[in-house]
Amino acid sequence: EGLAKIIVADLIPVLQRFFAYKWYIGEDRVAESVANTVLDYTDEIREYLLESYYRKVLVNTLERVVLVLVAQLLEIKKHEGAMISIDADFAAGLDEDYQIIVQCFLDAGLPERMLNPRVKPLQVIRELLELQLTSENPGASAELAANWYRQILGEFPDMPMDAISRLTKRRAELEPKTVTTILAACNEVYKEHKAEEGEGTSKPDHHFFNDVYHEMGVKPAPYSATEGMFSNFLNAVSKRKRIPKGEGSDPSRHGRANRPAPAAGPRAGSQKSSGCYAVDIRARLFVR
Repeated sequence: EGLAKIIVADLIPVLQRFFAYKWYIGEDRVAESVANTVLDYTDEIREYLLESYYRKVLVNTLERVVLVLVAQLLEIKKHEGAMISIDADFAAGLDEDYQIIVQCFLDAGLPERMLNPRVKPLQVIRELLELQLTSENPGASAELAANWYRQILGEFPDMPMDAISRLTKRRAELEPKTVTTILAACNEVYKEHKAEEGEGTSKPDHHFFNDVYHEMGVKPAPYSATEGMFSNFLNAVSKRKRIPKGEGSDPSRHGRANRPAPAAGPRAGSQKSSGCYAVDIRARLFVR
């Protein structure tokens, strides 16, 4: 756990850059930086640890990475005073970076059976962003979202309405009235869920989203029937596209693919050809 804390401490400033404007337009390849740093650490520590302890370091690191990423997703990021909306480009960027991080931990030696449950919360968020919600048929969209939420509450009983609200209100393609309809339907599901728990008196074993909101330093806001009325202001950000590959961005964003082979002899940190830098891990690990 101590080694995982060291790794995470160096990752936190990088993870906090996810989903900001430079990430949105494809200029800040944050996932590559995360992958490079994790792989630098694991290259150094693996030979000194039993495999079971080594995997525990990976698990603890991945759990913390996922928790911070979900917290960053729920935070409202802005550029020049306007909220960064969730559109097709945003979802594509999230999907691409998700694949980079998953591949990083697989390359580091974490078995899929240990990896998949830890990245499930990110998969849940990706599913929500990929739901085919439209303002052309608000009723059908509301039913789709409510059915999805009902299923997710079975796996993550502590996922609050506030999380659904934060993500849905930022969907660029949804009109305010549609947002209101969707959130009202999801809230009915949430009330049913809490009633089944005994008016909220029972404590679910799963506490992932409780930990996320603790990380954010806020409590989930209670649902209001007026939510969505002002989402047109939240969606005021102009349509911006992620930079296509070959137009000013590195044609390959996968950090592991471009990661150079380790140089002979001791390394004092690694400078990546992709422009992403890992920390001086030897100093962090061994100079105490």
